[in-house]
Amino acid sequence: MTKHVLLTIALATVAIVVLIGCARTTPTPTPTPLPTPTPTVTPMTEAAEGAESTQEQPMAPYYQALEALEAYSATLVMEYDPREGSDQKPFRVVFEEKRVKSNPPRQWVRVRGLSTVDPNNRRNDATYTFIGDETWFTAEEERFYTTRPTGQRRLYLSPDDIIPVTTKLDAHGPYEEKVNGLEVDYYTIADPKDLFGDGPDKPEGAELVQGDVWIAREGNFITRYVIRVDANDLKMRKEPTPGTLTIIYNVIPLKPEEVDIEPPKDAVTLDTARLPGFKPGTFPIPDGAEVETIIQAGDQQLIAVNVADMGLADALAFYEKALTDAGWSEIKDDRQEQKDLFVITTWEKGDDQIILMVRAASGGKGVQIIAQSAPPTRQQ
Repeated sequence: MTKHVLLTIALATVAIVVLIGCARTTPTPTPTPLPTPTPTVTPMTEAAEGAESTQEQPMAPYYQALEALEAYSATLVMEYDPREGSDQKPFRVVFEEKRVKSNPPRQWVRVRGLSTVDPNNRRNDATYTFIGDETWFTAEEERFYTTRPTGQRRLYLSPDDIIPVTTKLDAHGPYEEKVNGLEVDYYTIADPKDLFGDGPDKPEGAELVQGDVWIAREGNFITRYVIRVDANDLKMRKEPTPGTLTIIYNVIPLKPEEVDIEPPKDAVTLDTARLPGFKPGTFPIPDGAEVETIIQAGDQQLIAVNVADMGLADALAFYEKALTDAGWSEIKDDRQEQKDLFVITTWEKGDDQIILMVRAASGGKGVQIIAQSAPPTRQQ
């Protein structure tokens, strides 16, 4: 199970890094506050009277049912409590998500507490907003915007990151109380091996202290689970991590009109994007250009646009004139090119440098233009 937990944290961090490296950034939306999960500390151990217990109920249908919901909000809280005497520090990571099947589809995801797992992680609070083909991201001072497919839309709160779809459940029948306002049936995880796995990242001396799952009767989706594992080493960090890991997951179905997901109000745009040596919004862009990616992340800035009715030679001529007129000079020795495919040039003005790449668009029509700040090693 720990490998799935680690995967969740790792993917969240990697996704942020990858998107920053190839795309752009955006501000945090103001979401409707999500409900605070209510952990169930004491699992039910007795089957409801008359209920038949079975170990033949797989998880997969419940994940499919979640995808079928028209709209929902979800939270996942992951907490590590070190064992007494350990020199490890606790951590708490919170994932929040809202999704709605609209036209276009919309999703909002926020991850908080990554630096409590790794103090070197600067992205302690990161937010994604997905609307149709557009993605906005923000993490501290890092922002991007892109229309490129990111592959992150089902990344964060897919339940099978923690509980594999092959996990079998013991059924205990109807639950006495509502969970997240819903009538539910109650299950427990039948075999801890479904969670722990047999690989090298398997926790050492692991014991499943709690493995409760509540399934909404209407809709047949997981509305809550509580997983609590104690181990001599949870394999959460490079050093041994003895202690307890608790994961609490909650889903609340919503009406589509209850979900308000809009582009961030302070989203980075061509008017606000900056590159070295240019005031925000002043970098020359050909008429008819469509924005693909904007990144504003500390010393790293990038603008990528597509121009459908411009060829490679015309795009190069446009920038040779525009940059020269603005007082920039090309560093001839840095020029790289491949006939009819791409040209990469480096331009400087005083202490400022930018790298410009113009390449033929796939399909042979139009060009893509990418301008970015030169890497620090080049500037030095």
